[in-house]
Amino acid sequence: ITVKSITSHLKGVWHFLSGCMVRAIVGTMGGRLTALQFLRSQGAEAVVAKRELDESAAKVLLGQFGFPLTGTETR
Repeated sequence: ITVKSITSHLKGVWHFLSGCMVRAIVGTMGGRLTALQFLRSQGAEAVVAKRELDESAAKVLLGQFGFPLTGTETR
């Protein structure tokens, strides 16, 4: 085994690993962009409706149990 064969082997390993890293990064970014596009396609209406539902539920609970005086007690 010579130094030349070891360095050429290491170059091959480096090319293989760098290719794997590039594919992993591109795949991850593609997945994230797809998820972002999917979430945007659901529309802002669902987010607004959920927020309104959460706010109305909070109002019902506050009306039923009242607002905590110190914030640490439970009712």
